[in-house]
Parts: sequence; C-alpha cells; structure tokens
Amino acid sequence: MEAAPHDVGRIIDLATFLSKQHRYQESDGLFERASGIEPVSPKVIFARAADYVHTKRNLSEARSLLRQYAALPHTPDDPQQSEVAQLDEKLLKPPRGIRWVGSNRRSGARALSPSSGRLRPIKLKTTRCRLEE
Repeated sequence: MEAAPHDVGRIIDLATFLSKQHRYQESDGLFERASGIEPVSPKVIFARAADYVHTKRNLSEARSLLRQYAALPHTPDDPQQSEVAQLDEKLLKPPRGIRWVGSNRRSGARALSPSSGRLRPIKLKTTRCRLEE
C-alpha cells in the first residue's frame, strides 16, 4: 500500500482480504478509499458488490451496486455480465441445505429439512425465497 497508495487494484485486493478475515470495518474503509480515487470505476463497484455477496452482508446494497455496474460502459478487463448474473443469482438463493418448496395461504410456507427430509413450516422474512430455519 505504501509503494502505490493510489493503485485501486491493490486497495481492492487488500479490502477483499480483510473482508475474508472478518475485518469488515477496515474493508469497508478501503472500499470507500478506492471509490474516492475512482468514483465511477466498474472494477471498484463490482468488487464491492462481490464482497458483499460473498460475505452475505449488505445484500440490498450489493444488488444496487450490481445494477449500477450493469449500467456502466465496460472494457475487456472488467468482469463479464455472466459474472454479474452469477452474483445476482446468489442473492436470490435460499440458504445452503434448504430447498424451496412453496407456499399457499392455508398451509403457509414449507421447506424440506436437510436433516430429516420432511417438510416443515418455516417463517418467511420477505416474499423472496428467504427462508429461516
């Protein structure tokens, strides 16, 4: 960092590393620093959205960042639209180990339990397949 304080690529790499170490405040600070250096950089926007998705935090912010990224012009060095689609798909998936079955008004939402293999009632936080054990 000291050798190249304005190199956005190095700042993003360090922010991603810190996020993987669960040092989220430092990571967010570095992402802010990178966006301060290059405010409309597709690389910074995508990296921040990917970090939010992989750490499962700020998911609404991640979705808006992905939409913002999709609206920007891209270079061949930027992540492709298929990577954006994969991240967007991860935002809509239920948690690992639970399969979405469906719901109706009378029976409520039901999901297949990974341990017993039986359908069981669950609580829905939102209408978007977010399931709670």
